[in-house]
Amino acid sequence: MHFHSRTKFEISGRFAGFIRNREGKRRMLLQIGDAEPIALKLAKDLRKAFEPRLTPGVQIAVLGIEYRDFGDESEHVVSHLRILPTTKVSNLDPCVRCPIKVCAKKNCWKNGGAELFERLEARLQDAGLDGAVKVKAVGCLDYCKCGPSVEVGKKVFERCDPDRIDKILEYVNQRLIERSVG
Repeated sequence: MHFHSRTKFEISGRFAGFIRNREGKRRMLLQIGDAEPIALKLAKDLRKAFEPRLTPGVQIAVLGIEYRDFGDESEHVVSHLRILPTTKVSNLDPCVRCPIKVCAKKNCWKNGGAELFERLEARLQDAGLDGAVKVKAVGCLDYCKCGPSVEVGKKVFERCDPDRIDKILEYVNQRLIERSVG
């Protein structure tokens, strides 16, 4: 295909999956409203970086160049991709690298850890985050004198009671936004 014009584009919409075109090349589908999805060429390095986080329905923004030939044929080549933060992130893959770990050892669990675990799960569900973040009961987090304790990534929350849930969820939300901006 010989192209006669190049135009920059910036569009956003919902990721709709990957397909193969007539030549067998892999293309990303972007759904904009109710219109027919647009097939976009995504460089391998971008695809490798984002594919694990791209699930159908995730809102994304793309920037690139549209190459157009003398007929109606055009090809959209993406140079930048960004996953947009949303208020309801249940379409994201579960955040396996940053689950909320609640200490389930005897003292922490008896001193409020069990209630904390249940309330965290309920709050995540109410906020629509249960599809993006998991709460896990784990063995000792080594903060026995400061229990019940919760760990998110490398951050530890000590002496957790139901009043600390807002702080924990605020931190989790910030991590999700940072992760989705990628």
